[in-house]
Amino acid sequence: MPHHLILKPWLCLWGDSCSGFDSCELADLILRASSDPFFSGAGLEYVPDGKARSILGRALTGCHDFTLCLQLIPYMHQHRLNLNAQEKIKRLEAIDMLRAIFDAAAECGAKAVSVCSGADPGIVQRSNAYTYLMDSVIRLAEEAQVRGLILVLEHGDRRGSGGRALLGPAAECLEFIDEVSCLVNSVKCGLDHLVCQANGEITASSAGVLSAYLLYLRFTLSLNYEQMLIANRDQLFRQLASQLIPCLKFDCFQNLSLGLPLRLSLPEKPDSPDLLYKLERSFLRCLLSAAGQSYQF
Repeated sequence: MPHHLILKPWLCLWGDSCSGFDSCELADLILRASSDPFFSGAGLEYVPDGKARSILGRALTGCHDFTLCLQLIPYMHQHRLNLNAQEKIKRLEAIDMLRAIFDAAAECGAKAVSVCSGADPGIVQRSNAYTYLMDSVIRLAEEAQVRGLILVLEHGDRRGSGGRALLGPAAECLEFIDEVSCLVNSVKCGLDHLVCQANGEITASSAGVLSAYLLYLRFTLSLNYEQMLIANRDQLFRQLASQLIPCLKFDCFQNLSLGLPLRLSLPEKPDSPDLLYKLERSFLRCLLSAAGQSYQF
């Protein structure tokens, strides 16, 4: 039986490339993506304000073919929220603050929210940290499930000098979610290809059938000013896309549906939200085309 990898491009509104646009402008991009047959989802790195939340809620509620995922990880870093903190009061504080955001996420029509583990405390305390994280994730997953949300757990850089994550390698994160899923079934995994590389991984293929827990694999593309402007951008995008194909070699998987958010790292903010939209769409189209040489869509 042939193996099928169904790739679903997502609009990714995360990072400096969209930081200069206001909440309503980003909401308009999400609405545009939701009515574009090319896109199957979008990732947004914060909870929109009241007006934008209302706009999104009216448009996305009942939109079954489009997944809006709110990325709460920057918020967690900003407020130093640690789901595996040694002190119980800090874990409960993190859970309470995230729970409050879940209501706003549901209000704006989101289907998923992404969180991450805290720092790795070291080999001596690591076992306890996993236990604490397990308890926190189960509590959050139950809260998310009540609101019709999927809880997405992202992995982190285990080797990073800026702080090592408790859940690092992709296979380890998927195995953790497999264990959680014995108790609650609304947890998925989100991966970032740069984090996979930082952890010494090319793909998550070593996790085998646990790939069923994957919701998305995010790519990051860095462009300089000249690359943003060149007339033959499609040729450049095709070359860059072909370099990412090894990250999609899920050879042992079958009937895997995978969201593909693209995070753009640009030398300056795009002149308009429209340019950001077109850049992401153009590159993802080239990535799908390159993957289509080996995979069925």
